[in-house]
Amino acid sequence: MDNEIMDAIRNFLPYYHYDQYRFYPSKKNNGWQEYFLSRLHPLLENDEWLFFYKESHNTPYLLGCKISKWDYDTFGFKMAFIHVLISGKTSESEKIISSLLKNCLKKLHSANVKFISARINGDNLSAIHAFESFGFKYYENNIWPVACCENIDCIEVPDVRLMTESELISVMSIASKNTFQRGHYYCDNKFDTQKVNSMYRKWAQSAWKNNNLIAVIEVGDQIGGFFIYNFDNLLSEKTGYKYGRMKNLVIDSNFRGRGLGEKLWIGTISLMKKAGSVYIDSGYSSKNLISSKLHVKYLFYPVYEEVAFHLWF
Repeated sequence: MDNEIMDAIRNFLPYYHYDQYRFYPSKKNNGWQEYFLSRLHPLLENDEWLFFYKESHNTPYLLGCKISKWDYDTFGFKMAFIHVLISGKTSESEKIISSLLKNCLKKLHSANVKFISARINGDNLSAIHAFESFGFKYYENNIWPVACCENIDCIEVPDVRLMTESELISVMSIASKNTFQRGHYYCDNKFDTQKVNSMYRKWAQSAWKNNNLIAVIEVGDQIGGFFIYNFDNLLSEKTGYKYGRMKNLVIDSNFRGRGLGEKLWIGTISLMKKAGSVYIDSGYSSKNLISSKLHVKYLFYPVYEEVAFHLWF
C-alpha cells in the first residue's frame, strides 16, 4: 500500500468512529490511532492478506481479507476472514463498501475459498447492510469490555496457577470437549462439529506455542479448567497503561456446578494484577449469559460491540 494511501488513512483517523480501541482508557488522546496504524503495518506485509481500497470526498475506505492457512489445515478447505478496517459515515458509505466487497468476493471465489467470516462494528450499519445484501448471514454479537484493576476486588486462589507444558495435553482435551457450544462455529450447521472441536483443541495448543499464558484450576490431582490470557505490549505502549487481555475460559463439564468458573476467573485476574496490569480487556458472545454476569459482577464495562457474519460459496 503506497504512502499516499497511508497518509489518507492517517489524516482521517481522528474522525473515524468504528475502531475497537477508540474508547479504551489511555493516557494519550491519540493512543488508539497510533495503535491502529501499528496494527495495520504488519498486515500489509503479510502475504495471507488482501486489501481493497477506495477514497471518496477525502474519506478512505479499506477492506482487508485474510485467507487463513491455519484454518485450511484444520478444516480441509479454504477459509477467509474479512474486516472493514476503515470506512466513512455518509450516505454513500454502503454503496462504496458494497463495491469493495464485490471485488473482494470475486477474488476469493477465484481463489477457491469456500467459507468467509466477517466481523463488523455493531454501529457500522452501512457495512452491515452491505454485507447482508451479498448474502452474509448473522450469527452472533460479541461484546468487548474493559475493567480497571484497581476496582476489582479479588484475592489469590490457591488452586489457580500457571499451566506447565506437561499439562498442555489435558488443557487441549478440555478445550475440544467443553468450549461454549453456542458460538458462531457451533451454530453454523455447515461445519462438522468434530472439526470445530479439533479447532479449539489446536487453538489451545497454538496459544501456548505463541507464548500466551494459561492459568489452570486444580481439582485434586486433575485439571478442572483453564483460562488463556496475555499482555498486549503494543496496546500498553500506545495507551500508556499496561493491558492484560482475557482470551478463553473453559471448565471441564465433569466439574461444573462447583463454582470453579468464578474461582478460575478471580484467580486469573489476581495473576494479571500481580503482573502489573492496570486495565484488562475481554470479549464474550452476548449469548453467553454466564460470562456476561461475571463481567458485570467484576465491574467490566462494554466499550465495543461487533457482529459476526458467515457466507458460504
